Amino acid sequence: MPSERDAGAGAPALFGVRVGGVDVLLPTDQTLEYVAAATTYPLPGAGRRVVGMMQLRGHPIVVLDAGAQPASVRREIRRTAVLLVGSVPDAGAVLVDAPPEQVATGEAVHDAARPGSVFDAALTRPSRDARQADRVWWHVDVRQMFRILAGD
Repeated sequence: MPSERDAGAGAPALFGVRVGGVDVLLPTDQTLEYVAAATTYPLPGAGRRVVGMMQLRGHPIVVLDAGAQPASVRREIRRTAVLLVGSVPDAGAVLVDAPPEQVATGEAVHDAARPGSVFDAALTRPSRDARQADRVWWHVDVRQMFRILAGD
């Protein structure tokens, strides 16, 4: 089976982003937008992984935190880097640890241990980075990741 790097023109391009301490791969057809400094507004009483709400061209978007120790109460308006996934009005956003980057994946990794993140169940398979052999990227089921984070 060919890797994404060797796949034909019809294969979706991949990019990677670090979410909750895990390097994840997302097909670009599922990703809406990266916002380097999104303004988030707190939602008192929301779940512990809810950072707050942001606006995207007039639409409210819930922002989630995939980190190991999310803050339980956020009372301040803050600016933070987020990745928006999905289409408005059903888009969601998650805090990211670093800006997205293009990724060329190499061979599948068969012996990689799961990273121990809160959304491990959404990680489908690991692939080695073709440029950095010691770096592993995890393919992620985005809908499942958001369901896990929203339910925690």
